[in-house]
Amino acid sequence: MGHETVNGGSGPLGELILHERRQRSWSRQKLAELVRNAARKDGEVIATNGKSIERWELRGMTPQGPALSALASVLEQPVELLVALVAREAPEASQGLLAGPPAAPTDHEYIDSVRRTIQQLVGLEIQHGGSEIASMGVHAFRSVRRHLAAGAEPRLARDLQAAAAEMAEVAGWLLHDADRHEAARQMNNEGLYLARLAGDRSMELFILANASLLALFTRQPGEALMISEALLDTGNLTSREAVIFMTRQARALAQRGERDAALRRMDEAQATFWDGASSRDPAWAWWVDAAEVRAHIALAHADLGDHPRAAELLQRSVDDCPPQRRGARFIYLAQQLRADIQAGSWSDAETVIHQTLPYVGEVQSSRTTGLLLDGIGRIAQSGTPDRLVEASRHLATMLTAAGLGD
Repeated sequence: MGHETVNGGSGPLGELILHERRQRSWSRQKLAELVRNAARKDGEVIATNGKSIERWELRGMTPQGPALSALASVLEQPVELLVALVAREAPEASQGLLAGPPAAPTDHEYIDSVRRTIQQLVGLEIQHGGSEIASMGVHAFRSVRRHLAAGAEPRLARDLQAAAAEMAEVAGWLLHDADRHEAARQMNNEGLYLARLAGDRSMELFILANASLLALFTRQPGEALMISEALLDTGNLTSREAVIFMTRQARALAQRGERDAALRRMDEAQATFWDGASSRDPAWAWWVDAAEVRAHIALAHADLGDHPRAAELLQRSVDDCPPQRRGARFIYLAQQLRADIQAGSWSDAETVIHQTLPYVGEVQSSRTTGLLLDGIGRIAQSGTPDRLVEASRHLATMLTAAGLGD
């Protein structure tokens, strides 16, 4: 087999290779040829072929040494990122930087590679969730942080700070999806610091949007309200930015039991969204679509105790969610399941469970798994019909088989 070791299962590196190859419309034979050629340029001769690529993608085999370096070159990814995938390292945001100088020079090419890594991580999260790749995001951020610590030429310093801030945003989001909330909070703080150093107000807002969502998820509405009100009061937000913080504010008010104020803010958020996007909206706001806004309005209704309305809106979010956003659809289903159970809509809850099953094991999202386990627990306690109990047990079995259950 040459330069390969066994990891067990396809793993995150296999997913990365498969995703990247399909993005470029390469066959396995084509990728193998490119890897051989890249190794040859480094003076190495390797026997990689189509079967090798299949083993890397699907059978838990991982390239080593020259093969791994050549693969990183072909995929235009830092070799450190691929090493992290192989090692499945899980450092927290608070751990110290590795000793020694950076492995690559801090130049425009390096900063471009950071941006490519960011896009790769985002693409993997959309399709497969954040739990498996959160450690990759942390590792990638720590690598960029080493470059910052070593120093960059003045002409590159701000670009490097901005790239590091964006990497911290991505890593923070992945940690949140992995249910590693304290690490996510620390990463968000790192990102805010770097975004301010870089003068990147847009990235600062993005990180604050994530921070306020994290506060809502952990039932800390005061923090979410503080963030959203401070930003909305500036009056200097774009259309989509305003919608984000209006929905955050509505949910925070709902969690605090301020019904009338929450309902008013929900209406304002929806009206602002349907007024349309503006040319000033940041590129990162692409995910602020009708399904996402409706889901947050639904969760505010749920916190106000209107579970039938929440379930109805979440069903529409599921229906409207683009098929490629599998992670988003998975969590909408998990949220709908809980709303249906709380509303006593047993038949709808059973349907949602069956809709959820194809995503189990495909999308690795610990926060979504937590919501599903909460729903299963509610079913067991609520004297529900036998068919729903049986469906929930099947879901629990599937989660356990995928390594996601208790």
